[in-house]
Amino acid sequence: MTRYLCTVGTSASQDIIRNPQFKARFGDNAPARLTPETVEQLGGEDAAFAAMQPLFIELDHRDEQTLRRRLSAEVHSLARLGVSADDEVFLFATDTPDGMVCARLVESYLVGRLGVEARRARVLRIEGLQVDDGERFRRTGIVNYIQTVRRLGEERAWSGVVLNPTGGFKALIPYTTLLGMLFGAPVCYIFDNGREIITLPPMPIEFDLPRLEPRRAALEELEEKVELTEDRFWVGASHETREALAALVEVTRPGWVTLSGLGLIALERLRALGGQRRSHVFLSLKAWQDIHNAPADWDCLGQLDTLAHSTREQINARIEKKHSDGTFWLKPGRTADRWRVEWEGDALLVYRVLEHTEYERALNSQKWNRSAFAPFIPYSRPPLS
Repeated sequence: MTRYLCTVGTSASQDIIRNPQFKARFGDNAPARLTPETVEQLGGEDAAFAAMQPLFIELDHRDEQTLRRRLSAEVHSLARLGVSADDEVFLFATDTPDGMVCARLVESYLVGRLGVEARRARVLRIEGLQVDDGERFRRTGIVNYIQTVRRLGEERAWSGVVLNPTGGFKALIPYTTLLGMLFGAPVCYIFDNGREIITLPPMPIEFDLPRLEPRRAALEELEEKVELTEDRFWVGASHETREALAALVEVTRPGWVTLSGLGLIALERLRALGGQRRSHVFLSLKAWQDIHNAPADWDCLGQLDTLAHSTREQINARIEKKHSDGTFWLKPGRTADRWRVEWEGDALLVYRVLEHTEYERALNSQKWNRSAFAPFIPYSRPPLS
């Protein structure tokens, strides 16, 4: 069973509007497609759908010209994708009356002509997805769209999920494509009158997670509060980091920022990865020397391999003692060694590896100055057998 996540526009109405029955209603002022005004003239969403649905459902998708030129972009793409009774189709409608009518027309065709079970075809109105207010489109529409796609993808662990941005606003295509690449879902669409589906397979791309992870708390705060001062959002970030991650936010007024669509995708990616990211281990020169001089039964290299293949949660479960300066001591096994470490994003910095007696003396030491232990050298882990 495939779960199709489809954006929907108003192309379902274009053939019907040209029908003599409708042209007579609007005369010389008949629009090329349904508009909010024509929906109102027809008596509202329900009345417009009731008037248009019989004309739409009678169109035969088995006729090539009808499929390509008279049926909607969404029906065209889904028919060529081979949608069937066992599949699920979620249709993302714009936050407009004409968008809702057209999405309902597509839904009715999927059920009435393409054999999709009624309970498996659903129209979802995406709040803010409209073009009259560009600011609302960016801040509300795109955000709600991304969150809805992420939720529906996660429900299936992104297995058997296909993203189909053929219909609707073209501005959603880059966001849809990025979501597909990051979460491993194919993106399928078809050109207006084309015959072949174009599929963008999942590609192994990723955000710069070590740089992004330290901004997670700021991203979550910005999502919750909608708007923050630039100084508040970027506190602690270097100039280089601000330049590299500038696209995460957009300026709302002088000195204030809000989450951009890309910023939301980055935050959703961090959440999806959660504790599943493996740690990047870095050791100070002193830690390397400690390991070199350590007794063989400590198996320090084996412990390094384990740390490098562990999640943050698994590593934190080994904490024996925490310090107010953010560093803490790990007890890696049943041996006498203790490791003083610190998190920076998803990087685990190892300061020292000490024998238990030295560890006890170090418990009462002053705050450890990171610069005194720099540089920290990355540990390159071999694959576990």
